[in-house]
This record gives sequence, structure tokens and C-alpha cells, in this order.
Amino acid sequence: MIDIQAYYDIDFFKKAALSFLETREIENNVALGILLDKQASSLQPIHMSIIRKDGEIMMVLLQIHPKQVLVAARKSLQEEDLMLAGKRIAQVYRSVPGLLGEKYVTEAVAKRIAALTGKAAYISMNQRLFVLDQLEIRAEKSTGKMLLLEAEHRPMISQWVFDFCEEAGEHVSMFEADEKADEMIRKKSLYGWFEEGAIVSMANWSRPTKTNVNINYVYTPPVFRNKGYATKCVTELTELMLKNGYRTASLFTDAENPIANKIYEKVGYQPFQDLAKIRFEERPKKPAG
Repeated sequence: MIDIQAYYDIDFFKKAALSFLETREIENNVALGILLDKQASSLQPIHMSIIRKDGEIMMVLLQIHPKQVLVAARKSLQEEDLMLAGKRIAQVYRSVPGLLGEKYVTEAVAKRIAALTGKAAYISMNQRLFVLDQLEIRAEKSTGKMLLLEAEHRPMISQWVFDFCEEAGEHVSMFEADEKADEMIRKKSLYGWFEEGAIVSMANWSRPTKTNVNINYVYTPPVFRNKGYATKCVTELTELMLKNGYRTASLFTDAENPIANKIYEKVGYQPFQDLAKIRFEERPKKPAG
């Protein structure tokens, strides 16, 4: 029997979900990072639920983003289980805006939800999770260096966050970009690559778990591209994370961006899992008559 239970208290949800999420720490880095973030104690997610089969957890749903629900699922689920999970989600959560999770699982669940709600489901992005446990290259000797970005760099950081999101198709307001810049400065997680006195690239570490940390917000303004600055910045930041005791580092890419993927593979990151970001939209009404 497959049941779904919605949660309205984040502490109860953590108690129920964390041990399940930690069994696949790398794959569930996003959800784990959110729930383990001690600096986000006031966080109240939009939606939290757990799907169980015969009393055992098979799927965890967590939404903090207005347009997508994170899906963390048990390995090797059968299609029948995924169809039933999609049915339960549609029954309890009728206004699912979108899903993000392992490609096979998310597509199957989305297909069922779309059929039951009359909405159209489409993939807005195919993502790829890369993982590294050992650097293939070391930071080359260079006139440049990686340094922590701080409050004095805030205007630049805000603009770069805004530009990064625009290029990634995740449109944000400048207010939201400012908030993200403030968060990264406060957490001392954002590093920049300095070359001849100018900041030419940036990379951020985020969502630390027991053994894994995620690298994100890797961005180089167009004027500084094709000079290897992002590679240098990611290489040094990854090396710093491994030295700080993390066994692995991970990052997400657009699966259809071969240039970025080759850069990360050169550093030592290897493809680990394919994901799908899915949006639901109302189907256009057929004209009467």
C-alpha cells in the first residue's frame, strides 16, 4: 500500500526524512543541504511530504522554490510504484508547479500527475550531477589567485548573481540577487579569481553535508571568458573543500552544455546522475464549436 503524508512542521519533517535522505547523500545534496542549514532556522518550506510503501519511505518531496518541488526517491522503484506515487501527489497537492529530481523517476511521476490534472508537463532543463573525489589537475601556477569575496564586493556579486540566473533561465529580481549576495557574504562561501588586480570569475560552495559539498554559482562575465579563469577558480575551490575534510564535491550542470561539462571533467568531476527539471502548465482550451 502506498500512502502520502504531508508535514507542516519542519522539525517533524526533518526527524522523519533525514535518515532516508542520508542513505544517498550525494544524490540528495540539495534537500539535505536545505534541511541541515543551521543559518536557515526560520525557513518554512512551501510543501513537505513523504510517500511510503508498506510503511517504508520510498519518496520525499520538499518545496522551497515557488516553481519546483524537489523529489528524492529510493533506488530501483518500479514503474507501478511511480504511477501510484504520482497519483497520491496529484490527490494531496493539486497545484504542483514543477518537479526536480532523477530523470527517470521525475518524468514518470510527472506524466502521471499531468494525466490526472489535465495539465501539460514539459522538461524545462535536463541537468547532470557531477561528482569528484580526487582532482585530476592542480591549480596551475599563475599570476592570478583565489580570494574570499566580502562585503566590499557586494555590488559586483549582486550583478553577477543576477546575470548568472538570467543565463541559466532562472529569472530573479535584483532584490533577490541582493539577498543571495548577502547570504553568500554572510556564510563566507563565495570566492573570486583575481587576475592582475581584477575579479574575473567566481564560484561558491554550498549545502555541506557529512561528506559532500556542492559547488555552484560558477560565473565568468563574457568579457573574461575563454581564458581558463573559471577552471582555475573551480579547481582551487574544490581543492580547498577536499582539504577541509569533505570526501566528495559535487556540482550541477546543464546536460546540454558540452563546453561546461568538458571543463568540469578536465578538473576531475565525473557524471553521476541525470536529472530533469519539469514544469506543469495549463493546457490551452479548445475553442468552442
